[in-house]
Amino acid sequence: MDEKKILLINPHEYYSESIISSSESTMPPLGLLYIAAVLEEKHKVKIIDLNASNTNIILEIKKHNPDFVGITSLSPQFPEAIDINKKIKDYNKDIKIIFGGSHVNAIGNAILERFPSVDYIIKGEGEKAIEKLINGIRLEEIEGLSFRKNGKIVDNGIAIIKDLDTLPFPARHLVDLSKYKESPFYYRFNPNTTFLSSRGCAYHCIFCDYKARGYPRMQSPKRTVDEIKFLVDKGVKDLRIMDEFFTLDKNRIKNICDTLIKEKIDVGWCCQTRADAINKELLTKMKRAGCYLVQYGVETGNKEIMKKINKNLDLDKVKKAVEVSKSVGLDVHAFFMLGFPFETKKNILDTIKFAKSLKSDICEFSIATPYPGTKMWEYTNLDPNDMDVLKNLLFYSPKSSFFNEAEIKKLFKYALKEFYLRPNVLINTLYKALTKGCIERRKKLLKNLIFESPLLRK
Repeated sequence: MDEKKILLINPHEYYSESIISSSESTMPPLGLLYIAAVLEEKHKVKIIDLNASNTNIILEIKKHNPDFVGITSLSPQFPEAIDINKKIKDYNKDIKIIFGGSHVNAIGNAILERFPSVDYIIKGEGEKAIEKLINGIRLEEIEGLSFRKNGKIVDNGIAIIKDLDTLPFPARHLVDLSKYKESPFYYRFNPNTTFLSSRGCAYHCIFCDYKARGYPRMQSPKRTVDEIKFLVDKGVKDLRIMDEFFTLDKNRIKNICDTLIKEKIDVGWCCQTRADAINKELLTKMKRAGCYLVQYGVETGNKEIMKKINKNLDLDKVKKAVEVSKSVGLDVHAFFMLGFPFETKKNILDTIKFAKSLKSDICEFSIATPYPGTKMWEYTNLDPNDMDVLKNLLFYSPKSSFFNEAEIKKLFKYALKEFYLRPNVLINTLYKALTKGCIERRKKLLKNLIFESPLLRK
């Protein structure tokens, strides 16, 4: 088998404002790093992340002359992804272009129908599918692949990788990790990076493309600890664990933490989980193993809205989880969304009131945004193939399909002020900025708090 040259591209991601506008994280493209790790065992792979560099794509095409180009895309990235696709094909129509990512999962074969210059799409998890495609396996045998044959589209379903331990460590060496900017809320020490130990989710929230994510699958504790040790040996001091539901299997997490403690692996980390999937014993062990921050996706402070978004989270358990987390010495970050399709202004005010009742260090408010492939999208009359629509699907966008723009912006700003402009919260935030983590992080957090917070802008 001949060695192939592959170029993997991550288009720009766009965000507007959050708690602190400039603190949005620019993170390594883990999906592409996993794909690159699989491919580079037999092929020559290069990654271009347009969030980390202002690379001229065509100059890179001329320089490397790839056989294949893989482009990943969230829905807001898709217009730029198609523009990149066009430029490459205009330069050399013989280069085969493969699309993957969440927008492909949502739209599927419509991409091949509308954009003839896209050669292949891969739905689901792409590591095995793209490896087989580039290695020349018969197209009909490649799970997750869609392609054209005799004027018709052949659809091989969605690819799900059952055993995550079969995947190599992400090829982080193919990107310059110093180019990425983690939020000062999410790390305490440099160097820091992202980490993933499981995939899929057991829940069906209406704002998530859960069908494409698949059922929950987890790396073994050994595989997880081995990768953490590998990163620590490379100098990494802080990890942001990206699992959507980190403590789904409590025994697994206990096993991981026990090993980190026993082997004295010195690394800080934060994680995200559900407030009804923890207990004091587990949180205490996580703290001993290096955890300093737990993130809870709450989304709403109204019980009826909680049911309608299919989150099914008991608000009393949320309060208890925050209290227990704080009692063992962990910081807490709670996520909320404002402006669900069936939500009233009163419901949103309930959410703001509930957020204020928590002892959370951070409450992150965002505007509920419908994405293609989610149940929430079904409440809209938007066209998922409309490029102008996709450009405006920003996670923190002031635009909403369900609320008057001026009103939702006003409520968003009101939520921030109500939570953060309280003496105890201001003092706590400033204290952590002055005392927690490395000097570089402290300076960055203070700068953002004082000069760049949307709270201080009209």
